[in-house]
Order: sequence, then structure tokens, then C-alpha cells
Amino acid sequence: MPRGTPFHGFIPPFPIRVDQFGALPSPTTVPALHLLSHTHSDHIIGLSAKSFASTIICSHDAKQMLLRHEVYHERALKDVDLRDEARLSRTFGHLKLAPFLRDGKLNFSESRDLLVCFHYMLVRRPLVDIRTRELSLFIPQ
Repeated sequence: MPRGTPFHGFIPPFPIRVDQFGALPSPTTVPALHLLSHTHSDHIIGLSAKSFASTIICSHDAKQMLLRHEVYHERALKDVDLRDEARLSRTFGHLKLAPFLRDGKLNFSESRDLLVCFHYMLVRRPLVDIRTRELSLFIPQ
């Protein structure tokens, strides 16, 4: 979120932090849940830090955009054949680590997926007030 966001991105009185992934306002204030509303650059500040290790609830599209994001300079080197695809770094690749082969077996000890997609359904109620909308989130267990 942009600087000066009220409550440091928290939704009082809940321990939910929205679009804020940087330093916490105090060591005792730890979010139970992080939400990512969309992937504009001012909403993902702090998310590229390799030390970030909390689960983030986001849409499927936001997850795909984050996992495919490349630094422009690195991509430009690949486009002129000075960098190969294997070495191309993804800015947010640390948020999802796939299992790897060790001694012929898949090792899941270091794998993780911190980006949890939600399925949403927009419910419109065509009653008196057309501005009334309800967003229902179905978060997988």
C-alpha cells in the first residue's frame, strides 16, 4: 500500500494485513493473514524480499503475474542471447519453490507455495439499491 496507509495495512480489530509486506510497526503486531488485492507496484512493496515467508491469499491471476515477473534488465539480456532461460531470475520466485530430485526421489523438505489462491463469486442483488454488491471468498483448506 502507499506510504501513510492507516493502521500500517491492518484491518482493525483483526490481525489481517492488506497489501503491506514490509517491516511490521511493532514486534508484537504479527499478522495472522496477508491479503494481496492486486499487483500494482505500490501494493507489493516488501514482497520481493527473500526473507518474506508468510502465506498470502490472492487471486489466481495475481499469483500467475507474480510468479512470471522478470526484471526488465535480465529479460533484455535473454532477448539478445546473453542470458539463458535457466539463469533468468524471477523476482518473486522465492514464494513458490518446487520439490527437487535427490538420489532419484522427490524431496519436498524445501518446497513451499506461499501464494494461496481464492475462488471468488460476485453476487449481485437486483433489489432497490443497485450499488449493493457482496464479494464472497471461498478459501481452500
